[in-house]
Amino acid sequence: MTGDPPGTGDLLLVSGHRWLNVCRLALAAREAGFAPHLLGPRKHPIASLPWLRTAGDLAALWPARSIARALAEREYDLVVPTDDVAAAAVFEAHRRGLLDARGRRVVERSLGDPRSFGIRHSRAAIGGVALTAGVVAPLTLPVPDVAALGPAAERVGFPAVLKTDGSCAGMSVALVRDPAEAEAAFHRLAAPPRIAESIGRQVLDHDPSYLGPALRRQASPVSIQRYVAGTQMTLTVAAWRGEVIGAVGFRAISSRPGNGPATVVEPVSHPDMDFAAEALARELGLSGLFGLDFIVSPDGTTASLIELNPRATPTAHLAPARSGAPLLERLAARLERRPPRATGTVPAGPIELFPRLGPEELGAAPGDAYLDLPPDADVVELCRAMAQPHSAPLAELIRRVF
Repeated sequence: MTGDPPGTGDLLLVSGHRWLNVCRLALAAREAGFAPHLLGPRKHPIASLPWLRTAGDLAALWPARSIARALAEREYDLVVPTDDVAAAAVFEAHRRGLLDARGRRVVERSLGDPRSFGIRHSRAAIGGVALTAGVVAPLTLPVPDVAALGPAAERVGFPAVLKTDGSCAGMSVALVRDPAEAEAAFHRLAAPPRIAESIGRQVLDHDPSYLGPALRRQASPVSIQRYVAGTQMTLTVAAWRGEVIGAVGFRAISSRPGNGPATVVEPVSHPDMDFAAEALARELGLSGLFGLDFIVSPDGTTASLIELNPRATPTAHLAPARSGAPLLERLAARLERRPPRATGTVPAGPIELFPRLGPEELGAAPGDAYLDLPPDADVVELCRAMAQPHSAPLAELIRRVF
């Protein structure tokens, strides 16, 4: 499936959004000995960093072709998708045969067995793989159309959770309590993004990632999952050819409003989480970075897997002291055949993630939280400048229009 790594030292970060947290992965790649390159939307905010090389723009309408072009122009040790848009584009480029032989090798080396590329974003398919492998996970069923919703909901029971494939950070998720709520949520989640809303996101947030699905009228695959009560936790994992080589677990203490991404986390561990990572890495033949989301029961005895994130997660750069080497350092060791350096220095208590993406997070962390502030002044100043809130009157006008 994969040949020996070329040892170029170059690593390609692929970003489908203009999110600032990509800077943390870029820094982690540099600290692990890679020369980081970025393939992202035009004028990505971190592209101005002097030590970060760019690999062109990721086209909003045809991102898979941008992947193929970038991999044809340069040889990379690893390709690291930083969000679901990027991961889907890499999978599509491989599936559609857009990559040359060298591009296929680096994608397979970076992400693992291509036979599982087609299901890594399918919540129902991943749920089935997990249950077959003995992982604790709630029943998750596909809902291809509204006619399938009733029978699926009857099997899952209420309350239930409806989700779209490829969404992240709590986006496109609905908790439903009866058939009427389920049907309303299905129609809302399955609908393609509205063109006007996509234009508004581009104008307000400079985020072009919704334009392609909106123009193609691309519906979102929906699944229904049995509701599990408890505390949400995550596991950030590095794998190599189906073997877990490092993992760090976290519990969210504070998150952005609207079920958004975590802003303050605390390191945790649980045997069910470790078992799930090992089982899915083995069954799917995973390589590179990925994330797993869990619900831990109120008594702490059980951690139920609720989804797989087939790309790097915002905490992929972290390595609490007890975990030793950071995850990218471990991947670099596999490529370069040298022992990883034990450089993890983050304390075991609460960690306030950097960059904080908006003013609503300020002061949300506990007073004793460790601020995950990079030592690079250029990164800190860039993120502070780019995180300034929109003009309230302008934002309100755009939201009303679109």
